Amino acid sequence: MNKPDARVKAAVRILIGTCGRDRSYVAGKLALTVAGCSADEIERALALWREWKQVAVDIRERVARAICIECDESPDAPSATRAGEPRWRDYLPVADAAIAAMAKAEEPRKS
Repeated sequence: MNKPDARVKAAVRILIGTCGRDRSYVAGKLALTVAGCSADEIERALALWREWKQVAVDIRERVARAICIECDESPDAPSATRAGEPRWRDYLPVADAAIAAMAKAEEPRKS
């Protein structure tokens, strides 16, 4: 894939803002069409957005596993609350809160 140009980067920002991490990209695709993106720009933006989603999932899992280990738990042991799930998944809400707190701390301060 070619390095994204400014229009494709802007399109990815629209997708992230419209679709977030967990929703379907149909609404984002519509938003890009309304924004005047070409079919090629939309497809390139969707590919980048899918990569972004996978990175977000990977980071979320790694943070949850790290918190689990820090709490002296074995991340791959069976979950205490979810049958058939690994223990680290019990820590996803804590991981989400930690990621949100770090993101907020990195936002530029408004004067």
